[in-house]
Amino acid sequence: MISKVQRLLDDYLAWLRDQTSLRKVGNQWVEITTPYLDRHNDHIQIYTRKKGDGFLLTDGGATIGDLERSGCKGLLGTTLNGFDVQCRDGSLEVHASSDDFALRLHNLVQAILAVSHAGEQEESEHRHPMPMTGGDEYEIERVGKTAEKPAE
Repeated sequence: MISKVQRLLDDYLAWLRDQTSLRKVGNQWVEITTPYLDRHNDHIQIYTRKKGDGFLLTDGGATIGDLERSGCKGLLGTTLNGFDVQCRDGSLEVHASSDDFALRLHNLVQAILAVSHAGEQEESEHRHPMPMTGGDEYEIERVGKTAEKPAE
């Protein structure tokens, strides 16, 4: 049974590798597009560049920008602290060395997913149902835009 599960795990890791793409953005940044989806079903993108002896990884402001546009604040600090992620000038970011790059990237993606979905939950709690005759209800929903890539 363990060998079967190991093969399935290997298949998952191969799928993850195949579904993750890299693209150079400007002179310093590399865009990492992951197969993980945010609350709008858009692929989560991380931007990284060399910084000192390590790397800076950031969402370029996409997550916080989306929450602000949708009017959601959520439990941002608590969520980010759980993943050791900082919010600096509206961008979620972590610093990583070559040795912990994979873990720090994973933590940043997890934080983005947690904040994005917490915002979705908070937004749904703030929708205002408008009763119509006959018992029908319509909801007013806010729509956010995708944040821009970080400056080069």
